[in-house]
Amino acid sequence: TLSAEGELLFKAFGNANDDFHPDAHACRLKITLSCIESTDELPWDITIECAKYIIKYDRLAASCVVDDEEEHQLLSNETWIVEDDSHPLHDATKIYYYIIVKNHCEALCAINSLEGASDEKFNFCQEVSCHHPPRADTSNWPFFMDNTAFGESYSRISEVESADDWNGLFSRIELPAQQDFVAGQQVVVPFAAY
Repeated sequence: TLSAEGELLFKAFGNANDDFHPDAHACRLKITLSCIESTDELPWDITIECAKYIIKYDRLAASCVVDDEEEHQLLSNETWIVEDDSHPLHDATKIYYYIIVKNHCEALCAINSLEGASDEKFNFCQEVSCHHPPRADTSNWPFFMDNTAFGESYSRISEVESADDWNGLFSRIELPAQQDFVAGQQVVVPFAAY
């Protein structure tokens, strides 16, 4: 545990949480690594810092890059890293950050599993799980279309449930004949229409 002054200084690091430079995320992760066994609460959300570090990785200064082993140690810490809704720190508004961290952790595990393999047994096609945010149960997003460009109102949404419905939608569109095409004029083709 920290002394009163040390705790005050440590909490003061939180005043820099609005610094979104890639190196700032990396520095916060390095500080986190030094405190990984501590029971003291960190003044930032570790999962979010990891996600922002991963997203901005290609813009990091070389001196700020976290070693792969340390990164794996950090990402596999179940106390601080949120990966699903069963974690006590879970916040549904940050689901995309959680997915980024979870996918990156899966990739690191796959890379680490290859390190001990000899060149003869090296498998260039490593299988890795890829996670995505859940879709809302109320949305049939791929099957909705916006027909306002064709003069229909916003209140009418066409739902496509089968191939026949799809073909029926195209039968209502009158396309210009081949001789009506003029160079430079935009023409609606069936795929662009929907």
